[in-house]
Amino acid sequence: MQVAPGSGGVGVGSQLTIRIAKIYWENPGTIGDTFVIEDPISSLILWTGRCEVANQSQLFDWTARPLIWQDFCVPTLASGTLYISVI
Repeated sequence: MQVAPGSGGVGVGSQLTIRIAKIYWENPGTIGDTFVIEDPISSLILWTGRCEVANQSQLFDWTARPLIWQDFCVPTLASGTLYISVI
């Protein structure tokens, strides 16, 4: 799944278990830019990222032990492109 800034957020509703293997944040533009992934029903924050170095991509990898989510949305993505890899 790919999310770009200005898309108004994105959500995935599912009755099934979603196993998250990786999150790749490509080219966040400015130091201090953030992204937030949350559960749309409970508003529980599932994952966040903050840009520490401009234009340096970040990879979060749980391939060995995937995160388990039922549903998620991306209400905040300040810059760059977010890729969410599921197994």
